[in-house]
Parts: sequence; structure tokens; C-alpha cells
Amino acid sequence: MLINNIYNNIYLTAKSSDEKVAVYQGPQKYTYKELLSNINYSIDKIRENFFQPGYRVGIFIKNSIEAYSSMIAVALLDGTYVPLPVDDPAARLSKIISQAKLDIIIYDPYLSKVIEEVKGQLEGIMPTWMESSSNYSQLIFKSTFSRTEKFPLYIMFTSGTTGLPKGVLIKDESVNNFLCWAKKYLEVNEKDIYLAHSRLTFDLSVFNMYLPLLTGGSIVVVSSKLEQMYPGDLLNKVTIALIVPRVTGLMLEAKQFQKDFYKKLRHIIFCGEKLYASQVKIWRENCPHIEIHNIYGPTEATVTCTYFRIKTRDSFSDPIPVGSLIPNMFINFLDEKLNVITGETTGEAIISGVGVSAFDYCGQETNCFFEHPVLGRCYKTGDLLYRDQKENLFWLSRIDDQIKIKGFRVELSEIEAILSKNNKIKDLVCIYSQEKQEISVVFSLVENTEYKKIIPELQQIAILQLPDYMRPLNYYIL
Repeated sequence: MLINNIYNNIYLTAKSSDEKVAVYQGPQKYTYKELLSNINYSIDKIRENFFQPGYRVGIFIKNSIEAYSSMIAVALLDGTYVPLPVDDPAARLSKIISQAKLDIIIYDPYLSKVIEEVKGQLEGIMPTWMESSSNYSQLIFKSTFSRTEKFPLYIMFTSGTTGLPKGVLIKDESVNNFLCWAKKYLEVNEKDIYLAHSRLTFDLSVFNMYLPLLTGGSIVVVSSKLEQMYPGDLLNKVTIALIVPRVTGLMLEAKQFQKDFYKKLRHIIFCGEKLYASQVKIWRENCPHIEIHNIYGPTEATVTCTYFRIKTRDSFSDPIPVGSLIPNMFINFLDEKLNVITGETTGEAIISGVGVSAFDYCGQETNCFFEHPVLGRCYKTGDLLYRDQKENLFWLSRIDDQIKIKGFRVELSEIEAILSKNNKIKDLVCIYSQEKQEISVVFSLVENTEYKKIIPELQQIAILQLPDYMRPLNYYIL
């Protein structure tokens, strides 16, 4: 049982050492003993809100020990936690809360202003709002509760094609399968220090939080957007880092690659978007001691389902392989009659195995999940992959209009659906430039419309309803 094992390891580590650090958070550091105390305190506070097994609990807290404590506490109580994006506008947050049908929301007091805006836009049953709090001085005790795993462990929301975010529900066994592979593959131990680079709403955070706590390691939290874009100083403090490839270019511009940098770093793992040979070259030339990995997997398949280790003496060029399958995960290609295609081929990746979500999206019907007579439950990724004669996999492109920007999945059709609600718009389409990492909007207007004010109106809609990484940069009237 995953969460029970994580809690037991936190307990044993706290019991054996008063000084072992669990979380480095800015200038603060918190020991395993303090983490355990805060988890137990969080459990008591959640129970006071008439918590029942199966409740869905929103975590509206920035990446921090308070967020980790709350998520683990909810899981131990047999609930499902839902990380909420602290930087999203109130309109989008209200959609996520409604889609997830949250029973309780644990929030950081500094976000109170946003919460009042969210409350004003919610319809239907209002969740219970619970202010987060912490207590690091309680006596350590071992609780008798045990997670049954009857309910999903977490729900994470991604961009949706209909204008609504879509929630992906993941079970404990899916996360456990991923972590068992990662633990063995990376040969991690209690001395490892992990960079918590991803937002909690991005499923890479599952790796950054659970693997350290499962093995007695430590977590270094990225506390600001500046640190997220330019993590060089933090990389000097860690041994394992999982980041999106685009950060490499930002670090190079900021002159964060120099000799004798990142001496502690053992593994750099890239995920979330396409990795290029030019980015690998930067790491190779400046940090030859670091092992470089490229992994691939959508949120619906629990963090990753393939991996590729780029060895020091390998010659390589684009596209960089996404590699081989992790245990209990499968990628197949199907013909029009749903027959499995064997051998070298190119096509849409169909993922099956223990990591695939056992549920449809929250509140939305879809044909992305389906039951195959041979493969079982499958997920249609929309990713175009190539498989060579040696069974190596390569990510090529998308077969639809989904893009990756700053590591985030974005459905251009979600942006189109939201901006098109303006009644002055006749037709509208979003265009994405991979080279510039920019989203542009081209639109036409209904007859007799004053065009001078329309662009500011669309920009305001984007600010009020879209997170910053989804907002178009350019607007063109056709």
C-alpha cells in the first residue's frame, strides 16, 4: 500500500533521527519529525470538518511542506486530493472546483482574496473551506488508520478541448508502479536530494514528492517563478532533478552553466516536452558527470511510461528517443480494425497497462479511453510516435491541435472556445509557433462591428479566464 508505506517510512526516519531534513523551503528546513507532526496535525484538522472516506479535497496551497502534509493526510484518510493552481484566474478555478465536485478545500490564508472571487462564481453545492495551518511541535505517534485504496489517490486537471479543464483520476497502484520503477532505475537512496521543480498541478510533482519520502531522501522546493525559470542555484544543492527541456535554454542565457557547477547532481531527467540534441549537448559539454534521461508519458498514464538513458559516449541527433517501456506499461499501434501492428511503424501511440487511468475524465465524456479486446483498457494519446526495428520509441508530433508550452499541455481549442464567447467574433482560430513559443489569435468580426476595441476586450477575457501560459501574445483581425 503506497501511502501507508510512505507514512511508515516518514515515521521510521523521524524516529531514528531528529535532524534528518525532509524539506528545504527557501531559508527554512523541516525535519522528518516536523513533517510527521504536521501530517498528524493536518489529519486532526481535516477530521474536524466531518471528513468521510471518498471525499475529494482541493489543495489550494503553493508548493510547500504544508501542501505535502495536507495531501498525504487526505490520502491516509482514504480521500482523493486535488491540487488547485494558485496562479490561475478565479474563473478557471471555479470551473475546476465544479468539475471535481470538491467536498473540502484546504487553502493558504494569503490566497483569501482570490477565494472570495472564486466563491462568487461557484454554482451548486459550496465546498467547505478550511484554512491551512501547521504544527511542528506535536509528539510523534504512529496512527492506526490505513488507506484502503478504494478511491483515486489524486485528480489533476489539464487543458480541455471544450473550453473546460479536464480532470485525470489516478489510483494508488498506478503511482506505485511508476515509483517502483524509478527507485530501481535511478538507484536512489536516503542521501539523495530532489529538486521539486514542477507545480503541484503538474504530475511530475508526484516524482518530486513521493520518491524522496518513500526512500528517506530530501526535497528542495522551488519557491518562486524566478527559481523555476533559472534553477541553477538550487541545482547546486540537489542530486536528482526532473525538469522540462526548455529550462536548459533559459539557464544558458543566464550563464548558469560553468565548470565545477552541479557537482552533486547525479541525474537530470527531462520530461513534459520534446528534448532536442542541442539541449543535450549543453549538458554534455558543461556537466559530463551527470546522467541524462529522456522520459515520456501523458498525465493519463501516470507520469511516464517510457525512458531512455543518454550515455556519455552515445552519438545522437534529433529526434532523441523516448526509449523503452517501464514495467507493466505498453505502447501499441492499431490499424483501422483495431488490430495490433507489429514491427517498425509510425502511428498514434495507444497506451495500456497499470498506469492508465481507470476512470474517464471528471464530468466529461470522451472517446480517449476505450476497452480493447486484447489490450484491455487503453488510452488514445494523440501523440505520433515512431518505433524502430529495435523497439526504440521516438516522439514525433501531435495528430491534433494540442501543444506543449512551458511544459504544460494546452488545447488550442480551449482558448478558442473561451475567446469565441465574445458576441462580436464571427470566427476565430489559434496558431502556435514552436520556434517562438508563442500563441497567436486570428479572428474575423460580425458585420458592422467597431474593431478598435475588440483586441483589448479579448486580452481582458484571456486575463480573467486563462492561466498566464495559455494567454495569446498576438491578435490579428482577418
